[in-house]
Amino acid sequence: MALWMWVMGTPLWISLLFIVLAMLILIGITRIVVEAGLVMLRAPMIAPDLVVQGLGSSLVGATGVFNLSLSYIWAADVRIFVLGTFANALKLIEDLEPRSRRLIFWGILLAVLIGVLGSFWMIFHTVYQHGAVNVSNWFFSGGPRMAYEHAVRNLEPSGIYWPGLGFFMGGGVAMALLMWARQRLAWWPLHPIGFPIGANAMTDGVWFSIFLAWLIKIGILRFGGASLYQRSQAFFLGLIAGQVLCSGAWLVIDYFTGKVGNSIF
Repeated sequence: MALWMWVMGTPLWISLLFIVLAMLILIGITRIVVEAGLVMLRAPMIAPDLVVQGLGSSLVGATGVFNLSLSYIWAADVRIFVLGTFANALKLIEDLEPRSRRLIFWGILLAVLIGVLGSFWMIFHTVYQHGAVNVSNWFFSGGPRMAYEHAVRNLEPSGIYWPGLGFFMGGGVAMALLMWARQRLAWWPLHPIGFPIGANAMTDGVWFSIFLAWLIKIGILRFGGASLYQRSQAFFLGLIAGQVLCSGAWLVIDYFTGKVGNSIF
């Protein structure tokens, strides 16, 4: 990726910096997903904007700004992000024997390949049959347009955006203090995960469910102990499986009835 951006005209050191920042953000998302068990998550920042605003568009250059805008497809609205899914899947198979783990690992990769090829076919088939904008205004209009709007907005040479960089550094200090408090102070009640995901549109939709899960968990541990907690896990896994089954069932129903427009998440 860095080599491709360099060939396209982005300074090599900026390309490498962008890839490093993007990977750190994706790894951070994965850590939060596997530790907190969140089903939906979006990072509080994206690497393209961080590079442009942190270095200034005059330093990045017009070509670099444009090339960074093209990375929005995988570095901004991360619906194609699979690292968190892989991490959870590999955790589930860690107690299996090595041969079985290898088979499942290659099975995961095969599933990804089949999914990518199938998605390509389905997208082209659907958009040419029904019209891209009619299928999804965001995926085929709003999302692609945002990438080029980002480029146009930052083509005018400008320096470092110091207010944003100041908030970025202040957030890093606050996160470091929260992590220190969690590791060193046994009585500290606040988990540091809440800080980077609190001001997040996706968190707005799930915070009450998280609160209910925490409240139920506290009640089970306090009044039923560890044994009841272990037995109750199957029930909550069943709730997750029920959500998946419900979404899949409606896809099948929609297919046979010709209904369109239902969203599965």
